Amino acid sequence: RVSTQSTWGDVALSIGGYFAKYLPVVVQVLQAAGRMTAASGDDEVIEWVNTLRESICVAYTGIMQGLKSDKPEEFLPHLVAVLEFLHAVHNDPLKDDEVLRSCVAVIGDLCNVYGKRPQVQSQLNSDPVVRQMVRDACGSSDRSIKEAGDWAASMLRECLGTL
Repeated sequence: RVSTQSTWGDVALSIGGYFAKYLPVVVQVLQAAGRMTAASGDDEVIEWVNTLRESICVAYTGIMQGLKSDKPEEFLPHLVAVLEFLHAVHNDPLKDDEVLRSCVAVIGDLCNVYGKRPQVQSQLNSDPVVRQMVRDACGSSDRSIKEAGDWAASMLRECLGTL
């Protein structure tokens, strides 16, 4: 089931730093799920993939927030996996607006939780997809997507000094 992916975030929020020992395996599962794609014209599969991607975003957000107080550094080796996921979503013309909203929430959380770390600043600063996704959300006519974009933009500015 698609929604089971987001459960990883719930578990991380519940057990905090104890989640770190499960992190490598969970990120592998999220990476595998994140590679799923849909063929144009298959609306049911497109919807399923988009829902899966939203669930993956919720998982990443929950994991980052869950590890934030006790073991935030445990997530840093997996930053590349998150950025690869964001790139895959960004490059998919079949993504829907809710996936964009979820992705920019992940970007905002990356900045919020890890933005003061030079490694994260460097990777976010050199990644044009991160900025483009946030700009796309900020320019959305959908209020909730625009709000998510505005928040992520403020987090990026705080983290990097610029958008």
